[in-house]
Amino acid sequence: QSLDEETAAEVLEEVEAEYKDTLLEHIHPKNLAEIVDEMASDEAVDVMQDLSEQKREQVFRRLGPRKAKALHTLTRYQEDVAGGLMNADFMAVHMDETVGQAIKKIRKQSEDHSSIYHVFVVDEEKRLVGIVSIRTLLLAKAREKVASIMSSVVKTVKLSTSADDVASIMTKYNLLSVAVVDNTKVVLGIITVDDILRYLIPDA
Repeated sequence: QSLDEETAAEVLEEVEAEYKDTLLEHIHPKNLAEIVDEMASDEAVDVMQDLSEQKREQVFRRLGPRKAKALHTLTRYQEDVAGGLMNADFMAVHMDETVGQAIKKIRKQSEDHSSIYHVFVVDEEKRLVGIVSIRTLLLAKAREKVASIMSSVVKTVKLSTSADDVASIMTKYNLLSVAVVDNTKVVLGIITVDDILRYLIPDA
């Protein structure tokens, strides 16, 4: 309780399961909502699913509307499918933005993302049209359009794709992250190699 929200969020992400439930039940819903708000959505979902139904609703009522909506969606899925593994907080830039604009956006939003390997490129409808690595962005000229340096997306997954299939896809195509999309290719979230490792080796 003496920790600030950001530090408390980091602690809850790493604390052993045997102590986590006890900690969660002793944190006031208002304070817990502030902590959850600091967490990546995939980590926040794990916390919410560990709460009693009554306390979960108390925390939901105290969350901001955007975070609450994202977590309500994610809590519908089990951890063994992509919907339960994905992080709804991801870095995306518009295909018509310049490299300079994209880099400025990444710098501004980087604190909200624990792992940034690639930036997903979307169109006006937020549909996935490409992907670009941070390295490629940094080496490109500031006035170039993102569309001119992006690569095609090798593979995507759906909300219902099994976690084992996600792991196989990421291994086969050597992916550090994969986008979760709906039937119209709108990006719903991403799964990183860190997420897959936590699923495959939960006690590590």
